[in-house]
Amino acid sequence: MSIGERLREERVRLGLTQAQIAARVAMTPKAQVDYEMGRRYPDAAYLSVLAEMGFDVNYVVTGGRASRTLSAQESDLLAAYHAAPEPLRDAARRVLGAPVPDAQSPPAAPKRQKTVTVSAPGGVAVGGDMTVGARRTRPKSKG
Repeated sequence: MSIGERLREERVRLGLTQAQIAARVAMTPKAQVDYEMGRRYPDAAYLSVLAEMGFDVNYVVTGGRASRTLSAQESDLLAAYHAAPEPLRDAARRVLGAPVPDAQSPPAAPKRQKTVTVSAPGGVAVGGDMTVGARRTRPKSKG
């Protein structure tokens, strides 16, 4: 796979058009087409701007991915996370199922009262209130 093909692959991965890239790097859309078709090779200044846009420039140049490159949307999300106060970060980690450092136990759910009636054969009925979620305790013996 050529540099131009990898350049196009990265552009598509990021959801960008040739015109958007051309406008960002101050060149004509035809120049972008020439890069992707392999008729021209990009210079360092151009590649630097692509890196700022989220392109994996190492992949474009060498064909090897050094590490996973974030999309523009992922970069925005990560920036918002870093700017958020710690309680909001903790909440985001909990929602996503990620570990929360020094996580405190979540507050206990409020206990609910419920009236239960149990009927037994022979017309015997036992009823009463019980607390859902409470520890079961045995009555103290008299004596």
